[in-house]
Amino acid sequence: MFKFIQRVGAFWRNARLLRCLDVEAFKGCVDVMEKVYPGYQELISTLIDEHQISIVKKVLAFINDNGGTQKLADYYNNADDDEKQSMLDAFNKAFKKGDAFEDKVLLLTNLSKLEGFRTLKHILGDVKDNVVMASIQSGQRTIDDWKTFVRREQEVDSDFRLGILEQIESQEAKNQEVPDNTKEATPANITLFPDEVLDQLYQYNGTAFLTLSSLDEFKRIIVRGQHQQKLVPCPGKTAFLYLILYRLSLMLPEDKRNPWYDDILNECGFEKETVRKKANSASESSNDSTRELAKQINDIFDEYLKSI
Repeated sequence: MFKFIQRVGAFWRNARLLRCLDVEAFKGCVDVMEKVYPGYQELISTLIDEHQISIVKKVLAFINDNGGTQKLADYYNNADDDEKQSMLDAFNKAFKKGDAFEDKVLLLTNLSKLEGFRTLKHILGDVKDNVVMASIQSGQRTIDDWKTFVRREQEVDSDFRLGILEQIESQEAKNQEVPDNTKEATPANITLFPDEVLDQLYQYNGTAFLTLSSLDEFKRIIVRGQHQQKLVPCPGKTAFLYLILYRLSLMLPEDKRNPWYDDILNECGFEKETVRKKANSASESSNDSTRELAKQINDIFDEYLKSI
């Protein structure tokens, strides 16, 4: 009877996994795994096509024969930020599009509890965090929605947690803080930038930087006027904010550049040398979506410069 229950449980997990996956998009995930486990691509394509009930067992057997899950964990933990983001993007894209965010979170939670996946708890946790972040950034879920979900799940599993919610709230609280050293808005403080550039940069509100209350507030921050919020990068998106601030600094004449740059970088908590070195890191990323977003940002500046 126990073995029968185990088989039913395995079937439920595998069926749920297959329902959540987009087979075409899953190829990106397979490409990542192929880097770590040569031969994985050939195996997984066969198993997915056949919808085998033993898919998890066979995949884990292959992985165990080729270095174990620790090999993937080590690869992820030792990867640079770009490679980590590339892996996370691939895993996230493997899910079917839609708003079944809670199902995805539960699936990832259940997978992390399986004996063969426990070593990958860090990776699965980061993918889960990305699912939650995507739902909030798209406006399809709120933090309160997720808190309600957590409370409901904790009635069944007291250990269930979504630590990313605390991080988001903490960052948003910082975003709302009024800096003690905020300068009064005076003509001497304010550094002007073209409205058409700032208007377009604001489209990355909630994507490159945490959501600001309005376009006017964003502009006040950039021109160094009196403002109530702070410019804070979205998790994993710091390189885009580096790029925005660096390109903005290049628009200023030399006599205004350093005072403006030093002031805004100090408020953001960025080191000038770090920004200089990493401003182009998003453009040079191995991740297609990262490069595309960096190109869009650069195009805003390049198109404006062509027009003047």
